[in-house]
Amino acid sequence: VPEGVNEKFPPKSFFYEFRITRLIWKIINNQQAKEKTIGFYKSLYSDENEDWAVTKRSLKDYQNFCQDQSLRCYLVIFPLLIDLDSVYPFHAIHGKVKQSVDENVVPVIDLLPIMIGMNPANLWVHPTDQHPNEIVHAIVAETLASHLATDAENP
Repeated sequence: VPEGVNEKFPPKSFFYEFRITRLIWKIINNQQAKEKTIGFYKSLYSDENEDWAVTKRSLKDYQNFCQDQSLRCYLVIFPLLIDLDSVYPFHAIHGKVKQSVDENVVPVIDLLPIMIGMNPANLWVHPTDQHPNEIVHAIVAETLASHLATDAENP
């Protein structure tokens, strides 16, 4: 790893006075931060992660509660707002989450197919905060409304 990568600012040296060097440093630094973020999220859903086991049990409890109460419930999967294209790094995680419930009891609404091809930065609350903004929430509202309407017509 080159000196200065993963640091907030490039190291002070004559070499880093050149704009092209600072640009390359920034690109490398951003790529490494992205890779660490992807690794972190993938680790959360690892079969070895006890928190994932707790989450799966909670989803089963949710499913059982909905079934016991005769409630129509949904599980909505929000994609992480990066690489919303064919290289989206979390397809497998979406699949694991879907497999953790019986979709006949708790239908799963995966928002990824709806958002594929969108520019992730246009869906962020702020350039420094990648949480979903009002565009994403409008997509969720329209999608849920559509599912609710369909379910109301076909009880």
